[in-house]
Amino acid sequence: MENKSQGERRGDLPSCATEFIRQVMREMGCRRKTRQEVEAELRAHFEDELKDCTETPEREQKAQRLTEEFGDAKLLAVLCRRGKKRCRPLWAKAMVRSLQAVGVLVVVLSLYTLWFVNGKPSVTVDYLALLNQMSRPDVADQDNAWPHYRWALSLTIPDYDLKQIPACQHPDYPEHWDLARLTGDAQRAIVKWIEANRQPWDQFVLAGSKPYLAKSYECWSANKDATLMSIQLPELWALSNLARLGIWSARLHVQQGRTAQALADCLALARAGRQWQHSATFIEQLIGLSLSRHAHEEILRMVARRELAASELSDWQRKLAAAYPQGYPLADVRGEHLILLDVVQHLFTDRGLGGGHLVPSAAATLLEEEMGQREKSERPIVRVTRSMLHVGREETVATVSRIFDPQQSLLSPYERRARQVPTVKEILESLSPHRYALVRVLVGDVDRVTERGFRGKALHEATLTILALQRYRREKGAYPATLDDLKQAGYLAVLPADPYSDKPLSYKVTGASFVLYSLGPDFHDDDGESGRGQDGRPKAWADKGDTVFWPVNP
Repeated sequence: MENKSQGERRGDLPSCATEFIRQVMREMGCRRKTRQEVEAELRAHFEDELKDCTETPEREQKAQRLTEEFGDAKLLAVLCRRGKKRCRPLWAKAMVRSLQAVGVLVVVLSLYTLWFVNGKPSVTVDYLALLNQMSRPDVADQDNAWPHYRWALSLTIPDYDLKQIPACQHPDYPEHWDLARLTGDAQRAIVKWIEANRQPWDQFVLAGSKPYLAKSYECWSANKDATLMSIQLPELWALSNLARLGIWSARLHVQQGRTAQALADCLALARAGRQWQHSATFIEQLIGLSLSRHAHEEILRMVARRELAASELSDWQRKLAAAYPQGYPLADVRGEHLILLDVVQHLFTDRGLGGGHLVPSAAATLLEEEMGQREKSERPIVRVTRSMLHVGREETVATVSRIFDPQQSLLSPYERRARQVPTVKEILESLSPHRYALVRVLVGDVDRVTERGFRGKALHEATLTILALQRYRREKGAYPATLDDLKQAGYLAVLPADPYSDKPLSYKVTGASFVLYSLGPDFHDDDGESGRGQDGRPKAWADKGDTVFWPVNP
C-alpha cells in the first residue's frame, strides 16, 4: 500500500520533476532503503514548492525552475549519498569501514597467497662442488687412500655366518675378549671369516698407510633439483665389518703369541679411523670414531692381559702417537653446514621479505622424499600456512650458520658449560616450532658428534698415558705420584685432557696399580667409580658415574 501511494503521488508531480528524481536515484548507487528515503525527501520538497500553483502550466514552469536550481542530477546524487553517510550512526559507520577493510584484506591476502604459492626456489650455488673441494684436497693419486678403501669395501664378505654367535654380536663383553675361551665352533667360524676377508683386509691396511683419504661425492638422483641430502655414501656396513674383522684378527694374533701383529691390526683401525674422521658427513665421522674407539680399547685390553717389556711399551706408545700426526681430529661441521645451506636454497625463493620465503610444494616434496615424511597427505592450506609462518631465507641461513659455527665445535663440554654456551639441542628447543620448523627437522644431532670427538680424544690421550705409566713402572719400579711427574720425566708429551673438567684426567695410585678416569657427562668426581649401563655392566660415558680408562673393567 505504501509503494502504491508513493507511485500515485509521484504521478501528481510534473514530468520534469519526476524525471529529475529518477535520474538522481539512478546515480546514487546506495541501498534501496536509502534511495527511498532520498526520493521521498525530494518529492516532499517539490510538493511543498508547488502546493500554491493551481494551473498545470504554472506547475510545469516552477518545477522546471526548481530542477535547474538543484543543478546536475549526478552531482546532487553524490551530495545526497555523502549526506546520508554522514548521518549514519557510529556503529553503522564502524561496521561499514570494517567490512571494507575486510574486503580489502581478503583481496590483498588472495593476491599475496597466489604470489606466495607460485614462488620458485632459487638455486644459485653449487654446494656439491664446494663439498668436493673441501673433501678432496689436491693430492697425488698414489697418496690417496680412497681407491684402496673402495676396493676393500667391494670385496668384504658379510658376517652372516657369525650372526648367531654371541661373541660376534658383543665383542666388547669381557667374557669374549679371549678367543681361547670361546667354543670350538665359534673359533672356527671366526677364523674362517677372517681368512675369507684376507684380501679386503690387506687393502684396508694399505689404505690406512696413505696420508690422505680424498673422495668425491655424487647425488643418487640425476635430477638437478636433488639436494645434498641425497649424496651417495660408501658401503658403511662393510667398514663396520672390517672393524670387527680387525678386532678378531688382533685377538687371534694374541692367542697365537704374535703381539706385534696384534698391535699392527689395532694401528690399522686407528689410522683408518683418523682418515674417516676427516670426512664431510657426520655419519662417516661417526664411523671413523667407532674405528678409533675399537683400536684404542683393544690396545688397552692387550696391555691389561699381557706383561709387556718397557721397550715394547715405548714402541706401542710411539706408533700410536704417530697414527695421529696432526693430533686427534675433532668433529668437522663444515660439510653438514654446506648440506643444510644447499637444502635452504632448494626450498626458498631469493626475493621478498626476509630475503625469500619457504616454497610450500618444495618443502613438502623434500620432507616426503628425503626425510621419509608423508607431507603430501596434508591439506594444501596447511602446507601454505606453515610456509607463511616460517621465517625468511636470511633468518634461516643465519640460524643454521649459528648452529654450525666451527669455533663452537672446538669447545669441550666443560668449556661450553663454563661459558654458558648453549648446546645445539638447547638452541633448537628455544626456537619456535612453527617459525623454525625446517631448522628443527633438518638439523642433525650435532651435539652427539662433537661430544664424541672429545671423548675419542680423551680415550686416545688416556691410552698414550697408560702406556707411559706402564713403561715408567717397568723402568722405575713404581708408578709416579702424579701425571705431572710422568711428564717431567719425559714419558709423556702432554697431559691428557678431561673433556668434562678444566683439569687433566684424574689419576691416583692404588697400591700396586692406579686409576685413570674422566669425570664423565655429569661433571662430578665419583672417585673413580665407573658408571653403569642398564644391564649393570660398567659403561663408558654413562649419564652417572666416572668413565674409567684404567683398570680395564672386567
